[in-house]
Amino acid sequence: MDYSKLFKIAKEKGVEDIQISINTTKKTEIRYAKTELEAYTVSSIKEASIKGIYNGKMGKYHTEVVDEKEFEQMVDKVIETAKYISDEDKVFIYDGKDNYQKIDNIYNKALEETPSTEKINMCKHIAGEILKKEHVVHSMAVYIEEERINEMVNSKGLNLKSQSNGFIIYAIAYVFKDNDTRNNAAGYFSNDFSSINPDKIIDEAYSDALKSIGAKTIKSGEYEAVLSEDAAGTLLACFKGIFSSEMNQKNMSILKDKVGEKIASDCLTIVDDPFLDNSMNRRSFDSDGVATSKKEIVENGVFKGFVYNLKTAYKENKKSTGNAIGSTCGLINPYYKPGLRTKDEMISSVKHGVYITALNGAHAGANQISCNFSLQVEGFLIEDGKLTQPIAVVTAADNYLSLLSKVVEVSSEIKNVTDCTALRVSSISISGE
Repeated sequence: MDYSKLFKIAKEKGVEDIQISINTTKKTEIRYAKTELEAYTVSSIKEASIKGIYNGKMGKYHTEVVDEKEFEQMVDKVIETAKYISDEDKVFIYDGKDNYQKIDNIYNKALEETPSTEKINMCKHIAGEILKKEHVVHSMAVYIEEERINEMVNSKGLNLKSQSNGFIIYAIAYVFKDNDTRNNAAGYFSNDFSSINPDKIIDEAYSDALKSIGAKTIKSGEYEAVLSEDAAGTLLACFKGIFSSEMNQKNMSILKDKVGEKIASDCLTIVDDPFLDNSMNRRSFDSDGVATSKKEIVENGVFKGFVYNLKTAYKENKKSTGNAIGSTCGLINPYYKPGLRTKDEMISSVKHGVYITALNGAHAGANQISCNFSLQVEGFLIEDGKLTQPIAVVTAADNYLSLLSKVVEVSSEIKNVTDCTALRVSSISISGE
């Protein structure tokens, strides 16, 4: 499209600067249940987000009709919305003079060219092989593939484009044994279809479901714990908002006035890395068009500072950290920096404790303001360094910052899909019987 036409119309109508972001998403979803193809859908969505400065206010408009013929209507809508804005915050259209890091292997044309029949057959194979396992009563395989093209152009000279693709494939096993039913999912993310190891995914889904048979409650108390990559990632996802400058400026972050202070264990470093290999969250620019960067948010337990977009940075006379996400700001791809030992080695160091494989109910059981949480636990008892009794009908309760201060060890691996490491903590409160 000839965006100069949009810029010309905007200028003629009194819009100081204007920006258009066009996002195209192609999605394929395949779902196999037992031996039946339950769903196969292919969709494509193209949408545009337009924002412009009119009389010092930022007007915005969103549409799925992306055509040069709509340029005038886009500008009129931007002006119309700007007239209703009453806040006095400074607004920005970014000039894009950054150096943007090139991200390798973010798009793989071979994935797009892989026939759909191969993707369907992979799901059929996974679901079918799980179903052959002893005690399995139901199986599923789910494949979700997305290709994203993001374009951002504005009247100040910004002209950015990124193209990425990738898939997530899940195997889900449902087992019934000794009058108990359990299920477990195992997943894998990549944009290289040939890298799928179906046997590994099948084995993980099945074996972990089978190990959970007979899960029961345990005595309430304080337990040493190892949090799996999934469980540790759940907590980070719940509370990553505390590192946002927007939350801080709204007096909603527990970290207010704590920059430079020790908030966690010496062994804990939290990294925000938009360039992490084989991650689904990789990107070279944020929603403002500012270059992204890898940064340590917490370093050896010390809080280094909040992340900013253009709007929040201006309020504190700072530079944006490239962390705009839509109209807000936050961590793009956070994880705990890996340590020296594997998760299994950490478990072997626990005399008596719990291994938490999953924390459920975060939508209701986690308070982002106070950082208190009370979440349902899936996992196992650890006795003399070995996983023993599977546990259920149990909750874990603590405060996120308090928990970070009790981290004893961080695992050496970042798990695919979750982009997170496991954590070993000296204690966590468990409510059981």
